[in-house]
Amino acid sequence: MKRLVLIVVMMVMVLSGMANPMLDNYQYNVSFLDMQAGLPHNCVNSVYEDSRGFIWVATYGGGLVRYDGYGFTRSFPSESHTILHSNSCRNVVEDKFGRMWIVFDEGVSVISLDTYMTVGEELFGTDISQILQQEGIKVVSDMRDNIWLMAGKKAYKFVFDEQGRIQKSYSLAFAANTPDITMSDVDGDGTVTISDALMIMRNAMQLLEFTPAQAAAADMDGDGLITVEDALTALRAAITVR
Repeated sequence: MKRLVLIVVMMVMVLSGMANPMLDNYQYNVSFLDMQAGLPHNCVNSVYEDSRGFIWVATYGGGLVRYDGYGFTRSFPSESHTILHSNSCRNVVEDKFGRMWIVFDEGVSVISLDTYMTVGEELFGTDISQILQQEGIKVVSDMRDNIWLMAGKKAYKFVFDEQGRIQKSYSLAFAANTPDITMSDVDGDGTVTISDALMIMRNAMQLLEFTPAQAAAADMDGDGLITVEDALTALRAAITVR
């Protein structure tokens, strides 16, 4: 519901801007990238632009495709991990070192955007293959360039050194029926701390008012409500249980 309201507000702002007489002389060309344009499936889970300007579209039914401004490509080297050919892609994110983390129902794959080959222990400095083989849910990158991966029944946080090797890793269990995972960084400092948990607790007790962005970050279980349970979940994330 909150997303719907946000979309409506954005549409009103755009329409208001279009009504500005100063914009009357401008014309815009709009094109739709659907199955007729080469998209393998119209069920799109996420859209992501990498550092090279390519658009990656994660579809449920057509897998992962790359759009270069002219057409869609769904081709990886034949020797690449077979999971890359899955039809059930959830989302992708690029880390600071030019590696694309790709989440599928069947698991998670990490590829180099230079070679499009999968990345393993030789670059990570440690073996995380057991984690990547779990059912994939979601991956995000925070403001400090850490990677947060939701797979199986845990949320994993990977901290990297300057060479891109995994310096530290943490994990936190979450409920199996959680519809989605959000980052509870309500104060916007780039990390989840006890301060965030306390702010969520104060909001749940109606002692503090949140902006829409803060409310979205605080709703840890995705039920549309901010409760004490959300605050406790944020607290566990801040403590970062191994």
